[in-house]
Parts: sequence; structure tokens; C-alpha cells
Amino acid sequence: MKKLVNRPVATILTVEFGIPPADATDLQKVLYNVFLLPDDKRDYAYLESQGIHLNKAREFI
Repeated sequence: MKKLVNRPVATILTVEFGIPPADATDLQKVLYNVFLLPDDKRDYAYLESQGIHLNKAREFI
């Protein structure tokens, strides 16, 4: 275990937010849909095709 000290064991992922280009990865498209688009603009069909099912927030009274 001491051999791993101060050695990189993971890769850092950088993501630029904005309108994804035509050659964007699936991860970039998912992040764009989930975090940048408002609820009414999201492509839910695309997200579901990637295995992501979002629920809308409900107000409980």
C-alpha cells in the first residue's frame, strides 16, 4: 500500500459547459441536458435512452 503514496491513481475529467458540439460525447450531452437546460427544454427521450430517468419535483402539502 505504501507504494501508492503520492502516485496518481485516477484520471481527472474536465467538462466544458455550453452548447455541446455535434461530436460531443454522451457524457457531455447528458450533463448539458441535466444541469444546463430548464425542465421544459430537456430531451427526456435522449436521457432515458442513456438509462437516466428524471422525476420532476413534487410539492407536498
